[in-house]
Amino acid sequence: SNGSLRENLSSTATRERTVVMRTILYGKKAANLYTQAFVQNTQARALYQESEDTYYRANDAASYDDWRRARHQWDYFYNRH
Repeated sequence: SNGSLRENLSSTATRERTVVMRTILYGKKAANLYTQAFVQNTQARALYQESEDTYYRANDAASYDDWRRARHQWDYFYNRH
């Protein structure tokens, strides 16, 4: 927990230094746009990972349904009297 807080503070300080350096190198407008792009990229990555999880759950459900359907078919054909 304490290490996580330290990492967050460190990454915040690093981001602030990056913004300062970009402001010096490229100007305030470009630095703000780089920051905006970073935030959007972070959000996009989170959404992409969330969509991957949803696809995984969908494939898992579909394969289970296929297995149930095949089991039912096998049971029907091999257990007729």
